Amino acid sequence: MALRSGNSSSDRDGGPVEAAGYLSEAISELIQIAQVHRLDMLCYLLDMARLEAGEIVRLRAGCCAQRSETVHAGYERSGPNPHPVSAFQDQGAERRVHRGPGGTD
Repeated sequence: MALRSGNSSSDRDGGPVEAAGYLSEAISELIQIAQVHRLDMLCYLLDMARLEAGEIVRLRAGCCAQRSETVHAGYERSGPNPHPVSAFQDQGAERRVHRGPGGTD
């Protein structure tokens, strides 16, 4: 890997948003190759990288004026602390309570 000089390389290469967009496109091509050869785990990992690059482009490019609460790949992306979404978060409390035989506690 080449060492960076004192000048910012982002001035010359379009910056992180353009780099993320390019990576997203390049990764899409790699996914196609992995699919042809049935490399399922590589497809999955490359798709995660492609989604992350797309998310960087979306967030930093400011394409969306309004921020809405979204759930992406099992993580809440809104708010200050993204965290995994609980599998039980949207289920009723009755499913979390252990009930004995006959429906009693």
